[in-house]
Amino acid sequence: IHCVTAGSRMTYQQPLNNIVRGTVMALAGVLGGVQSLGVSGYDEALSIPSEHAHQMSVRIQQILQEETNVTAVTDPLGGSWYVEALTAELVEKAWGFFEEIQAQGGFLASLDSGWLHEKAAENQHREFMAQETGEQVIVGVTAHTDDASPYEVDGFMGVDDAFDVALERLEEGRRTRHEAGAADALRQLERVCRSSDNIMPAMMDALEAEVTLGEIGDVWRDVFGDWATPIQT
Repeated sequence: IHCVTAGSRMTYQQPLNNIVRGTVMALAGVLGGVQSLGVSGYDEALSIPSEHAHQMSVRIQQILQEETNVTAVTDPLGGSWYVEALTAELVEKAWGFFEEIQAQGGFLASLDSGWLHEKAAENQHREFMAQETGEQVIVGVTAHTDDASPYEVDGFMGVDDAFDVALERLEEGRRTRHEAGAADALRQLERVCRSSDNIMPAMMDALEAEVTLGEIGDVWRDVFGDWATPIQT
C-alpha cells in the first residue's frame, strides 16, 4: 500500500503548522499499515515544495520510524473495537457510494454526465460552510489567527535556467534519436489508439524509440479529442 498525505489540508496561512498536520496524517498512514509513504510539503499551499520542505517531509518519516517504534508492531490498532467500528462504517459508506455510481450507469457515465463532479462540488461546499460557520476549526485560518508574530515562509521561486536546460535536453534527444523508428512508433501508436487493443504496449514501444510525451499527447488528441469537464452549475 502506498499512501500520500493530503496536500489539500495544507494551508498557506501559518504554513509551519502544516508540519504538524503532515506528521499526524503520516502517523495515521503508518498505523493503517502502509508500506510506502509520501508526506506533502509544508509549503505546498504556496508553491511546489522547496528543498527545505522536502527535507522536513523526509524527517517526519524518519522520526516516526526511528523514534516512536510504531513500525515495530505489525498492526498496532488491531483488536480495537473503536477502530473496527469506524472501518466498518467507512466501508458501508464507500460501498453505498459505489452503488450510487452504478445507478448512474457506471463510472464513465457518471463522469460524462457531470454527476461525479457535482458530488465533489457538493462535498467541497459542505466543507467550506462548516469552516465558515466554525463547525470545522482550521488552526491559523478560522481560529487562533491572532499570533503576535505570525510566521510565514517564502514560496519556491524556481530555478532560473530550468526551462532552458529542459529545452536543450529535448532538442538534443530529437537530434540524436532514430527518426524513422520514432515516426514508425508514432504511427503504430495511432493505429492501436484507433482500435480496441491495449495501447500500453504501443506506448512503451514509442518511449523506447525516444518519442516525447508531447508527441504521444498529440496522437491522443488527434484520435480521442480533448475532453471537456462537464461541470454542472
